[in-house]
Amino acid sequence: MPEIPTILHWLLVCSVVMFVASLILLPYIVIRLPVDYFTRTAPTQFARQHPLVRLLLLGIKNLLGAILLGGGFIMLFTPGQGILAILIGLALIDLPGAHRLKMSLLARPRVIAALNKVRHLAHREPLLVPLPHASSGAKTDRDKPPGSAPDS
Repeated sequence: MPEIPTILHWLLVCSVVMFVASLILLPYIVIRLPVDYFTRTAPTQFARQHPLVRLLLLGIKNLLGAILLGGGFIMLFTPGQGILAILIGLALIDLPGAHRLKMSLLARPRVIAALNKVRHLAHREPLLVPLPHASSGAKTDRDKPPGSAPDS
């Protein structure tokens, strides 16, 4: 049985590695997202690939999403950007319910504000986010008439 100090040493090393990786990779991913990533409905270039290539890329994408989900969950309790890692992991992974969970995270003002702050610092446009209850027919915040009150 491994000694407790050895286990604690490895937990500390893993925590530091995940923290540093989250500080580097998560902002990079957020900056590289297309502005309409969360509102897009048209098929992407990814969907037009050969079926075998698409299957391989889908597997890699899901594996990366699962790693980010797991790492994000751990970072909820250790130093790191847990919510952002979970959101990006959900954006990558193709599982039933992932879209609904992703949209519920995006409905939180602090989450989308953090994403758009990272994009602002990189001189990128803010992400378009679908409105939860668009009574005016608007699909995103940018589609609403200027000066209109926010939906509650």
